[in-house]
Amino acid sequence: MAIALLFFAFTTILGWSYYGEQAVTYLVGEWATHPFRYLWVLVVFAGTVLPATQLWLLGDIANASMAFPNLIAILALSGVVVSMHKLGDDPGHGHPVHDYSRHDEEAPGE
Repeated sequence: MAIALLFFAFTTILGWSYYGEQAVTYLVGEWATHPFRYLWVLVVFAGTVLPATQLWLLGDIANASMAFPNLIAILALSGVVVSMHKLGDDPGHGHPVHDYSRHDEEAPGE
């Protein structure tokens, strides 16, 4: 069981490091991969020496920092969503953009 846990922990660290590196490369550019790798090594090391309560606090802060901009965007776009919902109540809306039943040919995939 300990070996399985070791492999799970190791592959999780590798997977998240790759995911984070790809996100940093997409958002900032290729130049940021090396600083990200150094920061990642520090974070992994900190995860081994810090108490669990501090790690959970850091995780909560990281999740809040991702949720906060999304909540602002949701509030900013709430008027658009309400107006689109009102348009959806119109009987003319809600139909497919292109309906193959009006053509003599078969629909793709049939």
